Amino acid sequence: MKKGGYLPEHYCWGIDQGQEQKGEPLRYFHWDMARNIDQLSTEERKRIDGERRAVGMASVDRIEVQQTKNNLKNKVRW
Repeated sequence: MKKGGYLPEHYCWGIDQGQEQKGEPLRYFHWDMARNIDQLSTEERKRIDGERRAVGMASVDRIEVQQTKNNLKNKVRW
């Protein structure tokens, strides 16, 4: 990442995808994988934001959860 090989967005998605496949908690809460983002506590949000800032990602507060018919869908505010 430091040499520009990966964008922070792609790096976080790859790590979170691996976490999800192993059944472990998400580390960065990449927007398209974070299904329970609206249920995070303030302390969890602070921890996640610290992890995200360390790799160049914006705050987790950019992610909005929207209800569509019977599904929840995450949307990123740019």
